[in-house]
Amino acid sequence: MMKIGLEQIKSGSKKRIGYLKGIPVYELATKGGLNLVLMSKNSVPLVLGLAPHRAIARHIAQRDYKDLILDELSKSEELPYDSYAHLVDFWAETTQKVNQEIIEG
Repeated sequence: MMKIGLEQIKSGSKKRIGYLKGIPVYELATKGGLNLVLMSKNSVPLVLGLAPHRAIARHIAQRDYKDLILDELSKSEELPYDSYAHLVDFWAETTQKVNQEIIEG
């Protein structure tokens, strides 16, 4: 089970990076090195992407949520897809597991 408390969020890392169907989408980082792309749906967090690098987390979010519009671009931290393609399935599955844990409480 993965629990990420507020004390584990890196200070100053939360920023709005886009929208999904009009709902703000945020990116934040944990002190342990995970990057999350998330939104709040009915006051419940929905993790759109989770990975050790923001490019992977964003890729998962964009792949799984076709209506996601990212309007904050961080080109200096982009990676070529080939450099992380082998990690995408694992982190996409981890993202789904985290959301399932949130739902089940």
